[in-house]
Amino acid sequence: MQRFKALLPQKRVSLRSIYSYHRAFSAQPNYAEQDDDDSQEQILVEGRAKSRTAILNRPSSLNSFNASMVGRLKRLYDSWEENSNIGFVLMKLDDAKGLDHSSMLMASVSQVAILDGITMGCGSGISLPGMFRVVTDKTAQIGFHPDAGASYILSRLPGYLGEYLALTGDKLNGVEMIACGLATHYSLNARLTLLEEQLGKLTTDEPSVVEASLAQYGDIVYPDKGSVLHR
Repeated sequence: MQRFKALLPQKRVSLRSIYSYHRAFSAQPNYAEQDDDDSQEQILVEGRAKSRTAILNRPSSLNSFNASMVGRLKRLYDSWEENSNIGFVLMKLDDAKGLDHSSMLMASVSQVAILDGITMGCGSGISLPGMFRVVTDKTAQIGFHPDAGASYILSRLPGYLGEYLALTGDKLNGVEMIACGLATHYSLNARLTLLEEQLGKLTTDEPSVVEASLAQYGDIVYPDKGSVLHR
């Protein structure tokens, strides 16, 4: 495999160009039309100013998605997209994984995904298309694909990195996700509480304002010499 040192971006690379249009799709279209008690408990919602926070709350299963959770999340996204008072969505994925049957959801509002811990499956599938993707020093992501749209995302990574991850199942950490463009911002896990508080105070949906808030708690990082990106 060719060396990736020359391919490492000199500045952050965004995946926004990959997703030039928004659509929602699902392999299981017949989700319940209303939330049940379980789905409400498994996806909690917090509202602050012009933002909404979706919190995955299924720790016994590493927050893996089931059909009712996907249905609830889709309804939440639809309602937030139609609400002009909501500017962006914050999704908290703490040790999140997902199932093959889950939807990939997109919304016209700005989504801020915090990928802290194990990030795989639907957890990554609904986060990587977002405008802002924050990783930390505790982030780890699987490479093996065909899960939750990963084949689409990995095939658009620089060089042959996507093919390598798909064939080997090698993992990327948060720093490597920044370097190859899978993530947009890097922050230490210890700063996440402050970051979330700052985002909750925002009263505008202007992407440049969200960007400035994320940058305030961000760090500039580079892959280690032993990283897969240097092979």
